[in-house]
Amino acid sequence: MFTGMTRALILVLGAASSVRAGIVTLENTIPSGPLLLQPPVLTGAAPVFGSGGGVVVANAFTAPVSADLYQISVAVDYEDFPSFGVTGTAPMLLTLFTDSSDSPGAPIESWTVPLSPSDTSLTIVTVTSVTDALLVAGHQYWLSEVPTDPIGTGIGWGLASAGPPGIELPVTENDTGTNSGWGPTGLNIANEFSVTGTSVPEPATFGITALAFLSMIAGVRAKTRNSTT
Repeated sequence: MFTGMTRALILVLGAASSVRAGIVTLENTIPSGPLLLQPPVLTGAAPVFGSGGGVVVANAFTAPVSADLYQISVAVDYEDFPSFGVTGTAPMLLTLFTDSSDSPGAPIESWTVPLSPSDTSLTIVTVTSVTDALLVAGHQYWLSEVPTDPIGTGIGWGLASAGPPGIELPVTENDTGTNSGWGPTGLNIANEFSVTGTSVPEPATFGITALAFLSMIAGVRAKTRNSTT
């Protein structure tokens, strides 16, 4: 009996794992051709903007399906402005947020990513989630990028289109150097990023899997009763 039930459990778990194994794209604005479609959006670099904090940029996207967060990629580079004292190579702070009234809300996960000091042309940087946070279909999320030293370092975040209208998403900024004090949100040319997840089984899939498991157990018990009569 235990052998039969064990086989049943293995089959069920195997089916569930295979359903969850698929990688799905939740958003992708990174072009298949050259990354530098026009000068990237500058983040950090407070002296360039005459601000005390440094610019932070956030893009919103809506998850088309429910999935556990897997990886995020961004097209970024270092931007030097020696006359302003902006020549630093501080790491990039990348943060994924929930939505709060069409603005970045609570942080879901953050990554501090050192870039190569030679990265003065756009390159794709990829981070992998350690939380596997569930992103829900139809919900809006925000991705922000800024150097950890928003005063002396400038990081460029590539733009997904050569000009308007191109690929547009909700975009917001602030000049605090931190993920707070967001300005108005408006549709604008999206920055270059992609978000992928691992697919989550639909409730119907769980139901079918559970029914199959129960049927297998019932069959094992029936065989056991027949063998003892």
